Amino acid sequence: MNRSILYILAVVGIILVGAGVWFSISLSGSSPEAPTEQVITVTYFPVQKSGYFEKGSYLPYSTGGELVISSGYLRLRSSSAKEVLLIWPPDSRLTINGNTLAVADGKGNILARVGQEISMRGVEVSADVVKESTGYGIPEGCDGPYLLVAP
Repeated sequence: MNRSILYILAVVGIILVGAGVWFSISLSGSSPEAPTEQVITVTYFPVQKSGYFEKGSYLPYSTGGELVISSGYLRLRSSSAKEVLLIWPPDSRLTINGNTLAVADGKGNILARVGQEISMRGVEVSADVVKESTGYGIPEGCDGPYLLVAP
């Protein structure tokens, strides 16, 4: 009988650095044929201040793509391969759902999973608006475009 056992070592080191979060998990598969290990790191997880989106005169549009981790940032990758950094609604947080990194709302409902095709509404904004909406600057090397996700 062939048995595969998946061990999840969730060494969840969450260090809040402003609005950014460092998050690391290690997923290890154990089988006699092919042990594997994967480490996922999210170095910046921007979340909007409460009420920020509603105070603006934004006209959100619908967009979609695959939620990916690219260079330590959660981004939406469109079918044209354009990657947009997502500025999540207030109270959003990183979580582990099964053996997948996910984003949940303040009530624990899963909004999106890494690797999943998702659709959302938002508006593309400048780095200055990201700083204003989160209260913190963007890390050096974290290039746009940036999408302020509608709550």
